[in-house]
Amino acid sequence: MDILVGDQYGVAQDDKHLGIFYDALQKNGISIDRLRNSVEDLKVFKGNQVSDDFIDRDIELLNNLYYIQEHPTFKKRLQDKGYIVGSEQHKNATIDAARKLTQLRDAAKYIEYDNSELE
Repeated sequence: MDILVGDQYGVAQDDKHLGIFYDALQKNGISIDRLRNSVEDLKVFKGNQVSDDFIDRDIELLNNLYYIQEHPTFKKRLQDKGYIVGSEQHKNATIDAARKLTQLRDAAKYIEYDNSELE
């Protein structure tokens, strides 16, 4: 039960961070590079309460969100559905796709790691 609760907490936290990144990328003057550098800079100022792994996870989420947001096929599908960039519908669809991409990439890492032990 603890694992299930922990996993759901992690998903909720990822979704919260994806929402923050989505909102930031919608603002004029905030580029992916600027946002990524700002998150990376947190490693210097974080203190002992947060490990670099958590910040690396946020950078991975940000990169996946940006990839989805800029993907031509994804953009067209949302446009075809009538979702306007910046709307709640667009935001929720983008966050959902970025979360799923992150989960798929996590699974691929696990499978790669797991198979390396068999060799």
